[in-house]
Amino acid sequence: MYVAPPDFHLLVNGHHIHLWHGPKENHHRPAINPLFRSVATTYGRSAVGVVLSGTLDDGSAGLWWIKRYGGIAVVQDPNDALAPEMPSNALKHVDADYVLPADTLGRKLQMIVEELRDGDSSTDKSENL
Repeated sequence: MYVAPPDFHLLVNGHHIHLWHGPKENHHRPAINPLFRSVATTYGRSAVGVVLSGTLDDGSAGLWWIKRYGGIAVVQDPNDALAPEMPSNALKHVDADYVLPADTLGRKLQMIVEELRDGDSSTDKSENL
């Protein structure tokens, strides 16, 4: 697991992780949108973005980029979230592949990663746990 230090965005480029002191997004640095954009452009159809409980709309634009590049969008069910604003905003702007309660996300992510690793392009994105 990698955690961005204060005042730096975390970006992915190939097999490298970069710290970037670029402009704040949603009044924050680090923010999730720059990370999601970098993951989308680097990994395309193999990218997976997850938006969990939180306030404001951080993650919505980045998750849109992941979908644009053919990746998978996973959003915590807003009815299950302690702070439903981030997942609700993501769902307003992105056609999520999975909308799940927190207690099933780990198992679903494991399944998605295994399918991507095995090269299974028949992932049934309509399935919910």
